[in-house]
Amino acid sequence: MRVVQKRRSGTRIAPAQGLVLYVEDDPDNWSVTELFLRRRFNLVWARTDEEACRLIAVHGSAITLILMDIELKGSRLDGIELTRLLRGNPSVSELPEYARDLPRCEAPIFFVSAYTSRYSERELLDVGASRLVPKPVDFSALSLALSEVHVETAEASALLARLEDALPGEDLACSTRLTERLYSLLGSGVLGAGSLRTSDASGLRAYGIEALRAAALTEAVVEQLPSSPAAELLFANVLRRAVAARLLAQVTRIARPAEAFATGLLLDAGLVTRAQHDLRGALSVARSPAAYRLGRERASGEVGHAERATKMAEAWTLPPALSEAALKHHDSEAPVAPLSRLAWLAEILAAVYEAGDPRGNLQAALRAAAACAVSSGQANAILEALPDEVANAAASLGRPLAPQPSLAEVLSGAMTRLTELSESYDELVRTLNEVMEEKNVLAGRLREVNADLLQRAGTDLLTGVANRRAFDEALRHAVRQAQQSRTSLSVVMIDVDHFKRINDELGHVNGDIVLREVATRLAGEVRVDDLVARYGGEEFVVLLPATSEDHALQIAERLRRRIDEAPIDCRQRKVAVAASFGVASCVAPASGELLVEAADGALYEAKRAGRNAVRLKSA
Repeated sequence: MRVVQKRRSGTRIAPAQGLVLYVEDDPDNWSVTELFLRRRFNLVWARTDEEACRLIAVHGSAITLILMDIELKGSRLDGIELTRLLRGNPSVSELPEYARDLPRCEAPIFFVSAYTSRYSERELLDVGASRLVPKPVDFSALSLALSEVHVETAEASALLARLEDALPGEDLACSTRLTERLYSLLGSGVLGAGSLRTSDASGLRAYGIEALRAAALTEAVVEQLPSSPAAELLFANVLRRAVAARLLAQVTRIARPAEAFATGLLLDAGLVTRAQHDLRGALSVARSPAAYRLGRERASGEVGHAERATKMAEAWTLPPALSEAALKHHDSEAPVAPLSRLAWLAEILAAVYEAGDPRGNLQAALRAAAACAVSSGQANAILEALPDEVANAAASLGRPLAPQPSLAEVLSGAMTRLTELSESYDELVRTLNEVMEEKNVLAGRLREVNADLLQRAGTDLLTGVANRRAFDEALRHAVRQAQQSRTSLSVVMIDVDHFKRINDELGHVNGDIVLREVATRLAGEVRVDDLVARYGGEEFVVLLPATSEDHALQIAERLRRRIDEAPIDCRQRKVAVAASFGVASCVAPASGELLVEAADGALYEAKRAGRNAVRLKSA
């Protein structure tokens, strides 16, 4: 995939497939994100809302994903307001000229923020976002989120989600195209004998819940397949596991054939969803020997296809047994749960037709079959039947595959393919696993360092409370919530009285002790959802979400008494300290700046009134 190099934002670029727009005000965050994503996507960068609007107007539907910073410093529209606009529901009455007549955007929008705990999923979904991902953007997290969005928007997903709660005899109507595809699959015998209960059913419900689930799941997986001919390999791998599971069910009676087919579909379906945005990466895993696929995914920093499959199962509200089977199908030993054991063996049987040493794969399959009480004769019969059964399944779905090699043809090429799984390959994998262990340790340390840096970035180093930057971001979020819920928001500005005299008489070291103790007393008196911050110098500020004017005055008075009630122990003596307080409160305030300005005015009045007082000013 062509990489779009960094250039001046706003420069016209030819529209491209897989174009990703990242709206981000911080060049460092852009650079880190570009490093992760440039090999998989064509990237363009907008530093402001205005640049984003211009790029959207230029590229239109060529943009397949938007990564949206929430705060967007220096922009007239923040990320949430810009998203509302792109979804056709602007919350700003007077839009900037560059934001007018902007086309509605249907591409997924992922909010990115280092402060993910500040935003509720419901709040972001309501404005039109698809996901919230942490900053800096990690491709593995982004890739998984993209897969989940693709899965949820598949047409057959709505049918799957309704199956578990459907009443007997209920009409599960869906589109004509989907209905025809389901009838075709149900009537083909792919799901095993007895899947089709009647040829003139008045509704899909007549086919039985398990058969219908398997058919709908098949269609949902097929919907994820890219149209590229290269995706045929993925399709064959998925069907091979589904058919192997169904044939095993008919032999062992561990599960009903339709249930087994649905389970087998999930085993490699995670690679199909990855292929939506990273076909090259998905194919590289699919071409690897089955036993080494999870290791290869870990080595690339990618979410494993087994984990993806469990996410798909959750999105489709599939029974927990299917999800567990998908998660455990690469276990080193046969799982205990019957359906998981069946899926595990289906994976190993399917692998005989895939990369690696065919004869070695066959011996591994026979050993695994014996561990599951399946005779070598039964296992060989299943392997012999697989090519024709896979071709039949593909044809019933309207996506025929190239002729599948027979077991004899696969085994006859053993000597030429043996090099794919030589001793050097085994050694490479062992080394790779060791490197991955070291990488995991380093990644854990990096997460700890990043968490510490993130905390420091929002913390005043002297007092330990939030700093001005953290307060400004929290204020923007609180204003937006107050506007949406039509609730009160209050701000209390605080200034330590005669602090210059303390510094002059006792020195800055003792002045710092006073500031730390004042911050401690303030923080000890507020609620969990309130925020105490050092605003600058000897000034502090308290943010009080969902707090009325009267309640804010009560809190301010309590804080004033807490500071005034006892002297502070400095190195040389006890120092009596007092502070002045300014309070401002407003229901759904127009802006945080006006609220702070009003509180600052009230603080000035408290100073003029003789200090050590609380005053209120309307915002």
